[in-house]
Amino acid sequence: MTSPDIAATGARPAAHAAPARTGSRLDDWWARVLRTPQRLQLWYWGAPIAVTLLAAILRLWDLGTPHVLVFDETFYVKDAWSLLHLGYEGSWPDKADQSFNAGNTNIFESSPSFVAHPPLGKWIIALGMAATGAGNSFGWRLSTAVVGILAVLIVFLIARVLFSSTIIATIAGFLFAIDGHAIVMSRVALLDNIVMFFALLAFGCVLLDRRWHANRLAAKLLAARRAGRDPRGDPCSGGARG
Repeated sequence: MTSPDIAATGARPAAHAAPARTGSRLDDWWARVLRTPQRLQLWYWGAPIAVTLLAAILRLWDLGTPHVLVFDETFYVKDAWSLLHLGYEGSWPDKADQSFNAGNTNIFESSPSFVAHPPLGKWIIALGMAATGAGNSFGWRLSTAVVGILAVLIVFLIARVLFSSTIIATIAGFLFAIDGHAIVMSRVALLDNIVMFFALLAFGCVLLDRRWHANRLAAKLLAARRAGRDPRGDPCSGGARG
């Protein structure tokens, strides 16, 4: 690590000083195994693709089973379908699930229903039905499955930013891809998976903002040192005079 004196004066470290370490020993070992830059580049891009494909297989395979509304799908799927047609959640007659399961989906009424959840998640569910129709259970669940697949990729990218390690990111993405609870929640048309997805996006945005700020701060400190100023007295740099 750079000493405080060097940081304050902007002096260059000795030529023999070790560079800042990134990644892990596993990454160092794997780089020696792969040897060539081309293989390393293939690994850098191939690892996230591989864990995302694994997640896709586990979440899309036989997605339409069971071919009936399960659990709270009775609310979200029907709300999403009426939302797509009416622009708001319509009400449904008694015993509508049996008709909906049989493919008779346009039995919603124009009177609005009681709404207990925000519409964004139901609009996302509606996108899958808009693409494939509501007459099959695959269409009901397609959007939540896609959201679950993308969540695995986001976990991979977050881990790579946090640890500067493709191997650690691959382990994190792989474990999330095969997690039983994550798979189940990606194979039913509920809002839980969508909430999780946006929470991950928010955390990823925090990391990107942190990196952007760190880069801006580093550039500001470098400019101050080159101009012969002591950056520790600049409140915008986060430093203070002792």
